[in-house]
Amino acid sequence: MVPSCEEVGALLPEPQLAYGLFVRLLGCVYCISFASLSLQIVAMAGSEGIAPAQKVVEQLATDFPSALRRFWYFPSVFHALRPTDRALRSACAGGFCCGLAMAYGGSVGAAAAPLAWGVMVSLDLVADLNYPWDCLLLEAGFLALLLPRTAPL
Repeated sequence: MVPSCEEVGALLPEPQLAYGLFVRLLGCVYCISFASLSLQIVAMAGSEGIAPAQKVVEQLATDFPSALRRFWYFPSVFHALRPTDRALRSACAGGFCCGLAMAYGGSVGAAAAPLAWGVMVSLDLVADLNYPWDCLLLEAGFLALLLPRTAPL
């Protein structure tokens, strides 16, 4: 006997469950990423790092004198804030906290998702995060902004 559409629909989970799992697991991935990055960021983009972030920002200011155009092509909070070692570490800590809030869910998680993505985009510019893992995290983080809000844990 073939089940009816109503019977099949009753067996399927609600879409909110999948949305919630995706955003919460993405929050956990953000936590892992920012925790890992916090150990490396000063060596990569700090004042004495391999490619100092301050030089990157200064070069962009020279190449793109218009602040609006510079932010449009290379979005980063470090155009307005000086990328010191402390600021880079603080950005990683803030991103980690946003990841925790995303894992919690609710309106706090919905507000933290764009912040976590913005911090990752900002660090991408100054630390040159061009590995496939980082690019995929940026793309998944942007797509998560389009999902509906879920209930908190």
